[in-house]
Amino acid sequence: MNNDTLLLTHLDLGNTHLQLVQPLQPNHPLALWLQQHGSGLHHFCFAVGDVVQEAQEAAETGIQAGESRPHQGTKGKSALFLDKATTGNVQVELTG
Repeated sequence: MNNDTLLLTHLDLGNTHLQLVQPLQPNHPLALWLQQHGSGLHHFCFAVGDVVQEAQEAAETGIQAGESRPHQGTKGKSALFLDKATTGNVQVELTG
């Protein structure tokens, strides 16, 4: 997928998908993140049936959503990031 802001490549590794992302604009949030942190892993993403329901169930165990509602993820899916403060400082995304 290529648009004006990102170049995305999805690799199907069987039961795992790897998404490679290249920001095409210097002021894109991911470009700024790369300037601060260098290249490497940005986040894990887990496929779930219902993003809102899974976030509510995670909240019952102390893992909080970092966003108030889902955003538009890749491939037309709903997505939600969890609060890093509740995931051991690991960026985690739910998508479904």
